[in-house]
Amino acid sequence: MDAESVRKEEKIPVVIKDCSNDMVLESSELDSVICHDNTFLSLAHEQTGDGESTSTQTVVLLILNTPGLTPDLLKPGGSLFRRLWDLSSMKVCADGGANRLHDASVSSVSHKRDDFLPDLIRGDLDSLRDDVKDFYEKRGCKIQRDTNQDTNDLDKCLEAIESLQKQESIKKDTTVCVYGAFGGRFDQVGI
Repeated sequence: MDAESVRKEEKIPVVIKDCSNDMVLESSELDSVICHDNTFLSLAHEQTGDGESTSTQTVVLLILNTPGLTPDLLKPGGSLFRRLWDLSSMKVCADGGANRLHDASVSSVSHKRDDFLPDLIRGDLDSLRDDVKDFYEKRGCKIQRDTNQDTNDLDKCLEAIESLQKQESIKKDTTVCVYGAFGGRFDQVGI
Protein backbone atom coordinates (compact mmCIF):
# COMPACT_ATOMS: atom_id res chain seq x y z
CA MET A 1 0.00 0.00 0.00
CA ASP A 2 1.44 3.41 -0.93
CA ALA A 3 1.62 6.43 1.40
CA GLU A 4 -1.33 8.20 -0.22
CA SER A 5 -3.58 5.17 0.31
CA VAL A 6 -2.53 4.97 3.96
CA ARG A 7 -3.38 8.66 4.45
CA LYS A 8 -6.83 8.21 2.87
CA GLU A 9 -7.55 5.18 5.06
CA GLU A 10 -6.51 6.89 8.30
CA LYS A 11 -8.34 10.19 7.53
CA ILE A 12 -6.19 12.22 9.90
CA PRO A 13 -7.11 15.94 9.92
CA VAL A 14 -4.44 18.45 8.97
CA VAL A 15 -4.05 22.14 8.32
CA ILE A 16 -2.19 23.31 5.25
CA LYS A 17 -1.01 26.85 5.77
CA ASP A 18 0.61 29.25 3.35
CA CYS A 19 2.65 31.31 5.81
CA SER A 20 3.12 34.16 3.36
CA ASN A 21 -0.55 35.18 3.33
CA ASP A 22 -2.11 33.22 6.22
CA MET A 23 -4.44 31.33 3.92
CA VAL A 24 -5.64 28.22 5.77
CA LEU A 25 -7.17 25.15 4.19
CA GLU A 26 -8.44 22.15 6.14
CA SER A 27 -8.12 18.61 4.89
CA SER A 28 -9.00 15.20 6.27
CA GLU A 29 -6.86 13.24 3.84
CA LEU A 30 -3.37 14.28 4.88
CA ASP A 31 -1.35 13.48 7.97
CA SER A 32 1.00 16.45 8.33
CA VAL A 33 1.20 20.22 8.42
CA ILE A 34 2.77 21.80 5.36
CA CYS A 35 4.04 25.34 5.66
CA HIS A 36 5.30 27.24 2.65
CA ASP A 37 6.97 30.57 3.40
CA ASN A 38 8.69 32.70 0.80
CA THR A 39 8.12 36.06 2.46
CA PHE A 40 11.88 36.61 2.69
CA LEU A 41 11.84 37.24 -1.07
CA SER A 42 9.61 40.27 -0.66
CA LEU A 43 11.06 41.82 2.49
CA ALA A 44 12.14 45.40 2.24
CA HIS A 45 15.77 45.07 1.26
CA GLU A 46 18.43 47.67 1.30
CA GLN A 47 22.16 47.39 0.94
CA THR A 48 24.99 49.19 2.65
CA GLY A 49 27.76 50.81 0.65
CA ASP A 50 29.73 47.55 0.58
CA GLY A 51 26.81 45.60 -0.92
CA GLU A 52 25.83 43.81 2.30
CA SER A 53 22.16 43.36 3.15
CA THR A 54 20.65 45.45 5.95
CA SER A 55 17.83 42.91 6.40
CA THR A 56 17.56 41.20 9.80
CA GLN A 57 16.71 37.89 8.11
CA THR A 58 19.65 35.56 7.48
CA VAL A 59 19.59 33.97 4.04
CA VAL A 60 22.25 31.63 2.70
CA LEU A 61 22.39 31.02 -1.05
CA LEU A 62 23.74 27.58 -1.96
CA ILE A 63 24.60 27.15 -5.65
CA LEU A 64 24.67 23.64 -7.11
CA ASN A 65 26.48 22.41 -10.22
CA THR A 66 23.52 22.40 -12.57
CA PRO A 67 23.13 24.10 -15.95
CA GLY A 68 21.14 27.27 -16.26
CA LEU A 69 23.17 29.95 -14.50
CA THR A 70 23.63 32.45 -17.33
CA PRO A 71 25.04 35.99 -17.48
CA ASP A 72 21.51 37.38 -17.91
CA LEU A 73 20.58 36.09 -14.45
CA LEU A 74 23.33 38.19 -12.88
CA LYS A 75 21.95 41.50 -14.14
CA PRO A 76 20.33 43.74 -11.53
CA GLY A 77 16.56 43.48 -11.23
CA GLY A 78 14.14 40.83 -12.27
CA SER A 79 15.81 37.44 -12.01
CA LEU A 80 15.24 35.17 -9.05
CA PHE A 81 18.94 34.35 -8.91
CA ARG A 82 19.93 38.01 -8.63
CA ARG A 83 17.27 38.60 -5.97
CA LEU A 84 18.55 35.65 -3.94
CA TRP A 85 22.15 36.83 -4.39
CA ASP A 86 21.30 40.31 -3.15
CA LEU A 87 19.26 39.01 -0.17
CA SER A 88 21.88 36.51 0.96
CA SER A 89 24.32 37.33 3.70
CA MET A 90 26.34 34.23 2.80
CA LYS A 91 26.94 32.60 -0.59
CA VAL A 92 28.08 28.97 -0.85
CA CYS A 93 29.00 27.00 -3.96
CA ALA A 94 28.78 23.23 -3.94
CA ASP A 95 31.93 22.14 -5.80
CA GLY A 96 31.21 22.62 -9.54
CA GLY A 97 28.60 25.27 -8.70
CA ALA A 98 31.63 27.58 -8.45
CA ASN A 99 32.40 26.83 -12.13
CA ARG A 100 28.85 27.83 -13.07
CA LEU A 101 29.02 31.09 -11.12
CA HIS A 102 32.49 31.91 -12.46
CA ASP A 103 31.55 31.23 -16.09
CA ALA A 104 28.38 33.32 -15.86
CA SER A 105 30.23 36.24 -14.27
CA VAL A 106 33.11 36.09 -16.78
CA SER A 107 30.68 36.11 -19.71
CA SER A 108 28.69 39.08 -18.45
CA VAL A 109 29.47 42.68 -19.31
CA SER A 110 26.89 44.21 -16.94
CA HIS A 111 29.05 43.97 -13.81
CA LYS A 112 32.53 43.36 -12.45
CA ARG A 113 33.65 39.75 -12.04
CA ASP A 114 34.46 40.43 -8.41
CA ASP A 115 30.82 41.32 -7.71
CA PHE A 116 29.97 37.60 -7.57
CA LEU A 117 32.35 35.97 -5.12
CA PRO A 118 31.14 33.11 -2.93
CA ASP A 119 32.06 33.06 0.76
CA LEU A 120 32.63 29.30 0.66
CA ILE A 121 33.22 26.58 -1.92
CA ARG A 122 32.83 23.11 -0.47
CA GLY A 123 32.67 19.55 -1.75
CA ASP A 124 34.99 16.74 -2.78
CA LEU A 125 36.28 19.23 -5.41
CA ASP A 126 36.28 16.66 -8.20
CA SER A 127 34.38 19.12 -10.42
CA LEU A 128 36.05 22.40 -9.48
CA ARG A 129 38.31 23.48 -12.35
CA ASP A 130 41.84 24.62 -11.53
CA ASP A 131 41.40 28.04 -13.18
CA VAL A 132 38.24 28.66 -11.16
CA LYS A 133 39.89 27.50 -7.94
CA ASP A 134 42.84 29.85 -8.57
CA PHE A 135 40.52 32.76 -9.40
CA TYR A 136 38.53 32.41 -6.16
CA GLU A 137 41.57 31.63 -3.96
CA LYS A 138 43.28 34.84 -5.13
CA ARG A 139 40.20 36.78 -4.04
CA GLY A 140 40.09 35.26 -0.56
CA CYS A 141 37.22 32.81 -1.02
CA LYS A 142 37.33 29.95 1.45
CA ILE A 143 37.64 26.54 -0.26
CA GLN A 144 37.06 23.37 1.76
CA ARG A 145 37.68 19.87 0.49
CA ASP A 146 35.64 17.07 2.05
CA THR A 147 36.70 13.66 0.75
CA ASN A 148 33.81 11.76 2.37
CA GLN A 149 32.19 9.83 -0.50
CA ASP A 150 29.17 8.84 1.61
CA THR A 151 27.68 12.31 1.15
CA ASN A 152 27.10 14.44 -1.94
CA ASP A 153 28.27 18.02 -2.35
CA LEU A 154 24.90 19.46 -1.31
CA ASP A 155 25.08 17.51 1.97
CA LYS A 156 28.65 18.68 2.52
CA CYS A 157 27.58 22.31 2.14
CA LEU A 158 24.58 21.88 4.45
CA GLU A 159 26.88 20.32 7.05
CA ALA A 160 29.20 23.35 6.78
CA ILE A 161 26.26 25.74 7.23
CA GLU A 162 25.07 23.77 10.25
CA SER A 163 28.59 23.90 11.69
CA LEU A 164 28.66 27.68 11.27
CA GLN A 165 25.33 27.88 13.11
CA LYS A 166 26.75 25.85 16.00
CA GLN A 167 29.77 28.17 16.12
CA GLU A 168 27.29 31.07 16.05
CA SER A 169 28.96 32.52 12.95
CA ILE A 170 25.48 32.67 11.41
CA LYS A 171 22.06 32.75 13.07
CA LYS A 172 20.31 29.52 13.97
CA ASP A 173 17.14 30.82 12.27
CA THR A 174 18.56 30.84 8.77
CA THR A 175 16.85 30.31 5.43
CA VAL A 176 18.96 28.25 3.02
CA CYS A 177 18.01 28.70 -0.64
CA VAL A 178 19.37 25.98 -2.89
CA TYR A 179 19.78 27.23 -6.45
CA GLY A 180 19.79 24.45 -9.05
CA ALA A 181 18.05 21.83 -6.93
CA PHE A 182 15.57 20.95 -9.66
CA GLY A 183 17.21 19.28 -12.65
CA GLY A 184 20.59 17.79 -13.25
CA ARG A 185 21.71 14.45 -11.86
CA PHE A 186 19.27 12.56 -9.65
CA ASP A 187 22.11 11.10 -7.56
CA GLN A 188 23.12 14.64 -6.55
CA VAL A 189 19.77 15.53 -4.98
CA GLY A 190 19.88 15.75 -1.18
CA ILE A 191 17.24 13.78 0.63
